[in-house]
Amino acid sequence: MFNLPPKPPHIIHRFLNEYKPLVYKFLIGKIKIGIQEDLDKIDLFRWASDNRVAIIKKPDYEIVLEDAIKIFIKAEDYESAASARDILKLSVDTNINRLLDENIMKE
Repeated sequence: MFNLPPKPPHIIHRFLNEYKPLVYKFLIGKIKIGIQEDLDKIDLFRWASDNRVAIIKKPDYEIVLEDAIKIFIKAEDYESAASARDILKLSVDTNINRLLDENIMKE
């Protein structure tokens, strides 16, 4: 987890917006770990000023990955877009396998 410095919120927000490709590279790495370890949520950032934690919940992994692909394509970072696509495929495959396993166990 990344600890954000005790800066005013508008400074942090501006940083996150100005460096979206970098932030999304961090996010897709964390999501990949979340998928591989079957985590219900992943912790991303902790605000040093008040100890709050930003998280992504498992149902939102795919949405964030789709957003990452768009951000990378806009930045013409096709290698990172391909990496996000591969992680998205891993997420979808993992969900399909989990659903199949759950249905087989019901029979």
